[in-house]
Amino acid sequence: MRFAKLFTVAILGMGILSAAILPAMADKKFDNFKKNQLAQFKGDSHPETCKEKTKTQGSLRYDLCQHQGKPAYIRVTDDGTPIGFYEFKNRQLVQSCSIDAFTCSGYKNNKLVAIWNLEAQTVDFNVSSPSNREIEKANLTEARKALRIFGFK
Repeated sequence: MRFAKLFTVAILGMGILSAAILPAMADKKFDNFKKNQLAQFKGDSHPETCKEKTKTQGSLRYDLCQHQGKPAYIRVTDDGTPIGFYEFKNRQLVQSCSIDAFTCSGYKNNKLVAIWNLEAQTVDFNVSSPSNREIEKANLTEARKALRIFGFK
């Protein structure tokens, strides 16, 4: 009986301790990601004051920053509300952000490799789930559509 109480107290103590430590570790993991890995998901370099080209389709407005003949980013707004942001490196999608959900997805060779949440400050590299494959497919499709709007194939 006494062993059971000690065991229960130990388990509860570990639960409380891990609940206190895990958020701090999550913050540290996200901080390390921002410091050491986020740069790999940045698009081609472009002037800070990039002159954007704009195309409109229905209520959607697409703004392209193009530098040295290559798309650097495309911002998508719906009636003035930002909804998507795509960054490109060598004409390949490297980052897609859903502005309303505060989430971004990172790509290498058109494959989803990371998802991070800017609001919760979390990052996930285990992205092989079926729902993440759907996110990957949808983002790649939308990015290609946005590129085609500006004449890129």
